[in-house]
Amino acid sequence: MEGKALKVLQASDPNFMRTVERALRVGEAVLLQGVGETLDPALKPILMQETVIRGGHPVVCLGDTEIEYNHNFR
Repeated sequence: MEGKALKVLQASDPNFMRTVERALRVGEAVLLQGVGETLDPALKPILMQETVIRGGHPVVCLGDTEIEYNHNFR
């Protein structure tokens, strides 16, 4: 992945979760920079690929929100 196809985010960016959620839906690649020793616990379902099938489509549960998972997400 290179160029505009790769979304580069800083861990300190206040909108990084919103950007990750969008990337999950549309299948974009995301690079999270500036990560320390610990990660935001909200990222665990994404990193562990904890998907469930709802209505015939895979979704990831982030908190109380279900986000459709696009298999092109990286």
